[in-house]
Amino acid sequence: MEEDEEQEEKKEEAEVRGPSRRSNGKGNAAVNDDDEEVKEEEEAQGSSRRSARKRSVAVKVDDGDKEVEEEEGLVKKYCNDCHPSPNLLQYHPPSTLSMLGSLVRLPPPPTDVDIPVGDIFSSALGLIFTDDLCNQHGDPGSSVIYKSRNYGDIELRLTDPAGEDRRKLFSQYLWNAGVQMAEYLGEERGRWSVEGQKVLELGAGTGLAGIVCALAGAEEVVISDYPAPEILANIDINVNKNVPEPYRSRTSVKGHEWGVLTDDFSTTYANSFTRIIAADCLWMPYEHHTLAQSMFHFLSRDEEARVWVMAGFHTGRAKLAPFFDVVKEEGLEIESIWERDVDGNEREWKAERDGGKEDVTGRKRWLVIAVLKSQRLHMTSSGASIRP
Repeated sequence: MEEDEEQEEKKEEAEVRGPSRRSNGKGNAAVNDDDEEVKEEEEAQGSSRRSARKRSVAVKVDDGDKEVEEEEGLVKKYCNDCHPSPNLLQYHPPSTLSMLGSLVRLPPPPTDVDIPVGDIFSSALGLIFTDDLCNQHGDPGSSVIYKSRNYGDIELRLTDPAGEDRRKLFSQYLWNAGVQMAEYLGEERGRWSVEGQKVLELGAGTGLAGIVCALAGAEEVVISDYPAPEILANIDINVNKNVPEPYRSRTSVKGHEWGVLTDDFSTTYANSFTRIIAADCLWMPYEHHTLAQSMFHFLSRDEEARVWVMAGFHTGRAKLAPFFDVVKEEGLEIESIWERDVDGNEREWKAERDGGKEDVTGRKRWLVIAVLKSQRLHMTSSGASIRP
């Protein structure tokens, strides 16, 4: 019945439209004057359907604005979110263009680069799994650009670690937690301001967060990571490229293995930092105690000293959550903790969601953010500190 009614409506529509059309002598329908008026009216009003299907947008690249087409809501741009290869200019589903992802872009590739077949396949995954989101940006040995609101473009070279063990540290990528940390630290006022603070970054990777601290007016910044020569040399390159004087002379790069607290660096800087920052350092549960030990060791005993921790759930909530119990065993306590997604939405922290069966795709969009401080200390008459 419904099909008959639909066919009847189409027939009536054809009869109505029939007299308004004439042949152009080539077997094609030609639009008459009445149709022209309708067309002009549609253009004057702006056809939302046509504008949604196809329009020109400008994509910023190093050699100027490149006009590309946006069709059916798919934006053609350098692959910053779905796949970290700089070799392809391609379509990206809107769901993958997160707020954090939009702050990172890749330099344009050389025009004579041969695109590996693997890159073509990997890049297509963003079209197949349109709700998926990559948490890392760039490729080992390449570069990424963080677009800071206050300090302009910060170009970061990514290290290419030697050996499988060092590659497993994953310092060769820029992670979303690092981007979020940089966004907060770039605030010149308020809770996240580091102006006049002594800052230590642990597990720095590219060194982005420490670089932003230096630009934001920290009194001193020490950017640290695992003491592998290629990792530290790469951070040095990024600091020299992005931190001008007088901030450069206040910034240093040091090797530090978490939990190793008797070497020269650890003894020199014990209790020295009023701010300690760590982004995406919680994915190794077997390192939670050593990381917390380093945080407590280097944190100033000033009552206002704080540790700022951010980490993505892409490796699993169950791997991260125990850290916040471990810190209590290592002399720290949680002042505040919450969750924030890549688009700026926030919610309460939970060590477990959905009975441990949290949707992986949705989980990857969220970060945990925590502010830690030293457990309350009592001062003796001699000036020594003891825990109650």
